Amino acid sequence: MERRGPDSDGETLTGFAEYVGQHSKTREDIKTWFDAIELDDYVSFGGKA
Repeated sequence: MERRGPDSDGETLTGFAEYVGQHSKTREDIKTWFDAIELDDYVSFGGKA
């Protein structure tokens, strides 16, 4: 699960991009769901993305 990225269909990729975009507009290193959830946790607890 740690290495699983979003499926390649357009709807899923768009959803993934929107989810990551809620927390950061500049991070290009977020490639997997694990990375996205870690970013969410980091920002939720006061970190700056």
